[in-house]
Amino acid sequence: MEYFIVFFLLIFNGQEYRPIFLKMEDGRTFKTLEDCNRFGEKQGELIIETLNEQGIIYKDLMYKCVEEKSQEA
Repeated sequence: MEYFIVFFLLIFNGQEYRPIFLKMEDGRTFKTLEDCNRFGEKQGELIIETLNEQGIIYKDLMYKCVEEKSQEA
């Protein structure tokens, strides 16, 4: 069983907050839920740091580790 990670946050566009969903583009997966959660915490900190450096207004950054379903029939 493997997991992938999805991030969710709200970005302020000057008038309202809009939802943004982020999934790792490199197709990275994790063997255990614990590994996925550790990565999510570290990556979340980097996302926050980058948003702050860019002066982007955001709120409610969250992540979820999702079990990857087999494509085999």
